[in-house]
Amino acid sequence: MFGKVSRTGFMVFVAVSMAAVSLIVRGVTWTNLTGSVEAAGDMRRLQAKLMEVVAAVRDAETGQQAYQNSGDEAWLDRFVRAERAMPLLLQELETLDRQRRISREERKALTDAVESLLASMHGQVEVRRREGAARGLEVLLGSTVKTLAERVTDLESDLENRLKKAAAGLERRVAWELRWGLVSSLTTGAVALGSGIAALLLYRDSIRQYRREAQLARAKLEAEKSDEQKSAFLATMSHEIRTPMNAILGFGELLETEVKTETEKRYVKSILAGGRSLLQLINDILDLSKIEAGMMDMHEVPTDLAELAHFIRQLFAEQAARKGLELSIVLTPDLPDSLLLDVVRVRQILLNVVGNALKFTERGYVRVTMGGGPSTGRDPAWRLRLEVEDSGVGIPADRVVDIFRPFVQSGRRSAAEEPGTGLGLAIVKRLTHLMGGTVTVDSTPGQGSVFRFEFPNVRVARPSAQPAEESDAVVDFNDLPPSKLLLADDNPMNRELVRSIFRHTHHTLRLTANGREAVEAIAAEPPDVVLMDIRMPGMDGREALNVVRSREGSARLPVIAVTASSLADDEAELRRSFDGYVRKPFSRAELYRELAPFLARHAKGGEGADLSGKTSPAVPSPASPESIAEWGKLVEWLRGLEVKVWPGVRDGMSFVEVEAFAAQLAAAAEKAGCPPLAEYAGQLHEQGRSFSVGSLERSLERFPEMISAIEQCSVM
Repeated sequence: MFGKVSRTGFMVFVAVSMAAVSLIVRGVTWTNLTGSVEAAGDMRRLQAKLMEVVAAVRDAETGQQAYQNSGDEAWLDRFVRAERAMPLLLQELETLDRQRRISREERKALTDAVESLLASMHGQVEVRRREGAARGLEVLLGSTVKTLAERVTDLESDLENRLKKAAAGLERRVAWELRWGLVSSLTTGAVALGSGIAALLLYRDSIRQYRREAQLARAKLEAEKSDEQKSAFLATMSHEIRTPMNAILGFGELLETEVKTETEKRYVKSILAGGRSLLQLINDILDLSKIEAGMMDMHEVPTDLAELAHFIRQLFAEQAARKGLELSIVLTPDLPDSLLLDVVRVRQILLNVVGNALKFTERGYVRVTMGGGPSTGRDPAWRLRLEVEDSGVGIPADRVVDIFRPFVQSGRRSAAEEPGTGLGLAIVKRLTHLMGGTVTVDSTPGQGSVFRFEFPNVRVARPSAQPAEESDAVVDFNDLPPSKLLLADDNPMNRELVRSIFRHTHHTLRLTANGREAVEAIAAEPPDVVLMDIRMPGMDGREALNVVRSREGSARLPVIAVTASSLADDEAELRRSFDGYVRKPFSRAELYRELAPFLARHAKGGEGADLSGKTSPAVPSPASPESIAEWGKLVEWLRGLEVKVWPGVRDGMSFVEVEAFAAQLAAAAEKAGCPPLAEYAGQLHEQGRSFSVGSLERSLERFPEMISAIEQCSVM
């Protein structure tokens, strides 16, 4: 590309230079030739004017002598005309001499001589007229007329000879200028021809460039169309995969509460762990489009590597035992308790590499080591080093570089080995680089491999005592007062799952298979809350919502979107349209948290109880009508915040973002005079400063509930 640009620029430079040289040569030639021609013309006019002066002198002499000899006054006309014309002729001679071919002294001498001659002849004519021919002849013989006439003749002859020589020089100069003009014309023609050729080449390059740009534009349109098709495919696959995953995890959670023996519980836990791991892998695969587009964001949260190690051991323990392999995970003693990492991406890296190690190892061991040392930077940081070592088949030396390329594998040990997509290690390398790390591989065929990951500057997080996350098993929907719920979902497994969740509760649940049935059921008997699937045959969730909102009496009915879509744009759009949002597969706790803001708490939990089991005071009513108006504006602003800002803060769990979010809420609470919101903002601030991840996560989940409580008080 650089060579093409340089060649085009050079051609433009040559063409412009040739055109400029052509203009300069023609300009100089024209100027010189014009000057020479004008000088030659001036010389010819000067010569002619000198001849007129000579002729006038000759006429004056002829007229004076003829009158002297004959006494005929008619001859004096020539003398008088010459005498009268002479001053003007001399003045014109001076005017025409622009090049000063005649010097000032010569011109003065000629003028004086001519004037003296004319004056002498004039005096002689007067004597002849008064005293007769004899006296006139006597005066003529004794006068200086002859001498003056000779003087004038000599001056005129000298001037004429000099002007002839000058004229000859000018003629030679004009001839040379004409020859040079011919040469310059030919040169200019050649330059113009060269410029034309250069312009033709540039035009050809421009046509080629235009065609290339047109091809690129078509390729861009095709790429955009392909990207749209890929997005549609991802949305469809997300829905098709998440829907059965919702049933797998949902029934697994229900089964966990009913099994009795330890063996059965262990089996259920393995099912749930595997299902959740599969769900995480599905999420990661769907995020590949973000990696390809350079839109993958890193979310650093305080991470306990011991918990991560426990997760890896629990996930792969059965697979290692089945193959008779020793799976060990070693954490060095000096490893910090908590590091700021994107735990999802680190987990994805280890899942891929450890899974590959177990896959290609038939005997021996797979060992994971987590360690490192303090970073050399000024800020407190840790150089994190992760190693995954196995005693497997190894990787040939000529394939070590290729294994990190998409759709490339190192080769399987046997034909019976399960094939893969060839994407795992490519994703691993890209994620490692996105996190500012490096990956290296040492491998010996037949002896094993070692994958080393190094992250040179990982910040150390302040350790905090984090309460255990609330288990789905301890969520009790009877904490909510008896309510009428309506579910619209076209998938029978999902309907059966939700039916099973509420089977032993005091809630009433009605099931419909599509949006049209849901609309009819709502019209027949309005429920307290509607759980609306989005993709359904006939009438989908969005169409059903529009019908419900358009009918009098159900416009304010809470409708929660239930979807399997994984696209962020879909979530933002659904949160703006619906009152709530649940993404499949959802847990019992997630469903509980989404329903709680719309159903008042049962007396068992107490008014204001949150999901952590702690009790917060009820939201007081505004103190004045002015406060009611301010709280109404506040609720409107908070709803916008819930759609645009809150999802990113909740999902990212970045302490910097949480601090900014809490500060924003505190400022709004102070302006509107809303103590409950101020207390909530203070709670977020304290939990963020103390790195209380579990409590902070639950507090962020209560944000929609807080908005609903403030809204109820503002309309009382």
